[in-house]
Amino acid sequence: MHEFAIRPKDIHIAFINILRDNEHPTTKWPFNTKHRGIRTLTKHVRKVRDQNFERTVHITGDRGAIAHIPVGTGHSSLTKSAGLMEVIEIDSYTIDALFILILQHEYGLETYHILKKLHLLAAVESLTSAVLWFYIVHGDDVTAEDVVALIRQMLSAKLPRPEFTIKDLDIKPGAGFPAEVIPEMTQVEPSIIRLDNALAHLSHKVSMELPKQIGCINEYGVPGRPERRPNIEHTFKLVAADLIQRFPNTTGAGPDKGRAVDPERAAIQFRVTSDELDQLIYAYLANLNAEPTEGLRLLSPLDAVAQLVRKDHYIPRRPPIDMRKSLGVVSVKSTRTVKGGAIDGHRPYINFKRARYTSPRLMDSPDLVGENIIIEVNESDIRVLQGFLENGAPIGPLTVQGDWAELPHSIRTRDEINSLMYRKIIFRTSGVSIFETFTRHLEANLEAAAASNKQDRRSASKLDRLRVEQSRSASVIENSAPPVALQPPAPLLTPKAPIPEREFLVPTSSLDLIELVKKL
Repeated sequence: MHEFAIRPKDIHIAFINILRDNEHPTTKWPFNTKHRGIRTLTKHVRKVRDQNFERTVHITGDRGAIAHIPVGTGHSSLTKSAGLMEVIEIDSYTIDALFILILQHEYGLETYHILKKLHLLAAVESLTSAVLWFYIVHGDDVTAEDVVALIRQMLSAKLPRPEFTIKDLDIKPGAGFPAEVIPEMTQVEPSIIRLDNALAHLSHKVSMELPKQIGCINEYGVPGRPERRPNIEHTFKLVAADLIQRFPNTTGAGPDKGRAVDPERAAIQFRVTSDELDQLIYAYLANLNAEPTEGLRLLSPLDAVAQLVRKDHYIPRRPPIDMRKSLGVVSVKSTRTVKGGAIDGHRPYINFKRARYTSPRLMDSPDLVGENIIIEVNESDIRVLQGFLENGAPIGPLTVQGDWAELPHSIRTRDEINSLMYRKIIFRTSGVSIFETFTRHLEANLEAAAASNKQDRRSASKLDRLRVEQSRSASVIENSAPPVALQPPAPLLTPKAPIPEREFLVPTSSLDLIELVKKL
């Protein structure tokens, strides 16, 4: 019988049919019993399954049961975290609640639109279970840029703490994130990052570019085996049970697992927007880091981190000083041809994503017209690109021209706007910003859906993501490279422009190699 997870009842039916086909006497067992031997057969099936426990779980168990098979065997894990910040775990959690987007109209009127579910990205230190930082994903699914944004904020010199507007949101004294409470944890890089096999984690930016930049190893777990990342899974379980699933607008873990009676109505009634979510998650995780736990001998994760940091043998791994400003900013490199010239009357510029980019230094170099230059693109804000000659000499920041420069926006937003213009759905209008045109288009979609008594969650989520991008502080355009005269690309034999000399984290005069070797 090749039936998947066959039931004892079905085995009994097949057993009776086999006996009848072989003309088994009706006066003998099992025909001479009341239930025709089904109880005896059921006991035998249960005994066989108990003797083949792991195979039974693989056949009859659900996803959670299969994940628990390797746990509790008594064998030590081969991949243990031996030191602080040697291993961190990163994963995403779909928030089990509905949020709304509030649009303001004339006369002070408001309309409410339900968003698609938001996602929570978090990074947890494996040895102490301390939550290093989190990131709320607005829009659709988690992308590679969202993962990079989490790491970029986690490794920044100052964590971007949200501005609190919720009254009586209590944070315990001494609570917070390790980089905030413990100065020695600022910009400490991990050695290993444990990830699952989500598409965002398998992307080129996360799997290839990120490890090269921060000098780490990505460890991808076996699909369907979350026990390799127990700390981040446990953290999400606590967030769901203690916070998210207590909201009046929660959708619960499933249709029959804690879903509110009418989460859509509750979200509108209590005006639950995604702005408050950052504050709530920050406060909860900050307090969680200060909560004593039995796994750490009744120490809190922050206490454990503080003790490990102040051990004599602990040496934090930080990036060189010349890399700290760009730490975590994974840039995509591309080649573009400089256009313009005296023939068509245009000063030198390049095209990227249907927009022109230039700078005063590029405009004053007409000899570069027709030559290729290399650009680095930070996909979270593409208003400014970094340009380089083919011999490595820096050109500096190239700023986008026109209304694209008005507001911060990601490459994802630019592609969506360009796609709508290509399909003749939206058009450029004189005197109207392209962002305003895009916003009106999304609002029109929401109004059309509301007229049909429906919800356009995709358009609402796009509008919410655009609002989040535009609420970021204006980017500061810095040119840290030394000024050089722009020349056409030099031959290969010509030495490249000198790389800025890195500074030591500790002055060489302060190093006593003999004492250092003794401590090691």
